[in-house]
Amino acid sequence: MRLKNILLSGCVLALAGAASAAEPYTLDAAHATVGFSVRHLSVSNVKGTFPKVSGTLILDEKKVSNSSVDVTIDAASVDTNNEQRDGHLRGDDFFQVAKYPTIVFKSKKVVRSGPGYLVSGDLTMKGITKAIEIPFTMSAPVAHPMMPVTVVGVEGTVSINRRDFNILYGNSMMIGDEVKIDLQVEFTKPNSKK
Repeated sequence: MRLKNILLSGCVLALAGAASAAEPYTLDAAHATVGFSVRHLSVSNVKGTFPKVSGTLILDEKKVSNSSVDVTIDAASVDTNNEQRDGHLRGDDFFQVAKYPTIVFKSKKVVRSGPGYLVSGDLTMKGITKAIEIPFTMSAPVAHPMMPVTVVGVEGTVSINRRDFNILYGNSMMIGDEVKIDLQVEFTKPNSKK
C-alpha cells in the first residue's frame, strides 16, 4: 500500500512538472499579420488581411508535443484595400459574417518537422470544419527590451481550397479555388516575477 502511494505521488509530481513546463502566451494583435492571397482572372493575385485576431499559444519548449495553439479571426475585419470588395466579401457570396462572425483554428498536434514544426488541427469557417496542417517556424523566446514580457514569433504558410468551406462564388478562372494563407504572428507572456 505504501509503495502504491509513493508511485501515485511520483506520477502526480511528474504531471505537475509537465503542466508547469507548458507556458501560456497571448497573441499580440498589434504585431500579427494574417494574410491571404487568391488568383484573379488567372493573371494576378489579390491580397488581403484579417487585422482583428486573437489567440493563445501554450508552449512547452522541452516537449513540443505538449504545445498547442488556438486562434480566432474576426471575419468582418477582412481588408483587401477596397471597400466595395470588402463589403462583398462580408456578404452572403463569401464569408456571411452576420451568420458566421469568426474563423477559428484549434490545434490537435504539434511536432518538429525538419528545421521547423508542423501543427495539425481543425479550421472552422462558415460552420464547416476541416483538418489542416500548417508548417511553421518559431523564434526562440526573447525578453522585450521595453516591456516586461517575453516574446515568440511564429511564421507559417498553408493553402486551402475555398470550395471546401462553401465559398462558391464565381468560377475558378474568375477567382482561384486555392487560397494561400500567410501567418506572421507574435505571442507574449508576462515575465516571471523574481
